[in-house]
Amino acid sequence: MSDTTERRREFGACLSGLRRDSGRSQRQFAAVLCAVSGAQSITRNEVSRWERGKRIPDVWLPTFAQVLGVPLRELEQAAAYARGDAQARLPGVAATLADLLPDGDALEPLAAPCGRRIGATTVEGLAARVHGLRLADDVLSGGT
Repeated sequence: MSDTTERRREFGACLSGLRRDSGRSQRQFAAVLCAVSGAQSITRNEVSRWERGKRIPDVWLPTFAQVLGVPLRELEQAAAYARGDAQARLPGVAATLADLLPDGDALEPLAAPCGRRIGATTVEGLAARVHGLRLADDVLSGGT
């Protein structure tokens, strides 16, 4: 599966979750979109295409934000993510440990899709690194 296909699928899952959180079926969501926008062109099938990542909505994002009660900027970022923008993120996606490590760190992700790299020196250094990340997080969040 290509990176773009995976991003589109993740975007669709995000939209689906937002819709379900609003307590609406695909059909109900389509009806509300039509009522709010004044258009009659949205069907359950179109909502399904968006949620499966087959299509990425563009002009509908402001209406989505209004109906779902989420910031438009988050939906725009999610759509950019689905289109392959390297700087964009899905709403609620936090940084991983790998994002916080400096380049060349012994704990950075492996290049191979499988395998592991745990040794005595890595395990000993892990506790210090985790403690250091906790301290940095406390400082950034204003904690003590």
